[in-house]
Amino acid sequence: MTLKPLLNALALILCAFAEIPARAEDLNVRIVRLLQKGGACTIGELWIDGQRVGYTLELPWKWNEQSVSAIPAGSYSGHLRYDKDDHWRIQLNDVQGRSGVQIHIGNVPREIKGCVLVGKTWDQQTCFIGGSAIAYTELKKAFYRGENPVNTPMKSITVLIELAPNIRSEP
Repeated sequence: MTLKPLLNALALILCAFAEIPARAEDLNVRIVRLLQKGGACTIGELWIDGQRVGYTLELPWKWNEQSVSAIPAGSYSGHLRYDKDDHWRIQLNDVQGRSGVQIHIGNVPREIKGCVLVGKTWDQQTCFIGGSAIAYTELKKAFYRGENPVNTPMKSITVLIELAPNIRSEP
């Protein structure tokens, strides 16, 4: 019996595994809800991998009603979507009673159907979040660990949404 066919097969297997990217560090997104502005909006802090990078804007809490309420606080896994106009979004998995909940660009509550908008600044008087594209780019760079990705790394996405211990509620 010759070893050459066996060695060739082993070489093919090793080459195949060399093409599989190593699992990069997972992405951990944390949203800490700070302020419930009456029936208008919810403002929170955006944390990426343990660093505060901006703010979030959500609908107010209305008992998880589709398209009019923020989603329940909790821990969610996420996956990427490439089919929207911006070609990159994080969609949350297994949100009770909801589907299509995403993190994306936007500035005001009318741009939300239960999703989470990200930004660098916020105005609590008007429920406006600014610098959304900048915060969104930071989120994307954190996922890819760089500005110019050449492939999608194998990693999991976890989004933790929690209430601040001293969450404020204003009219």
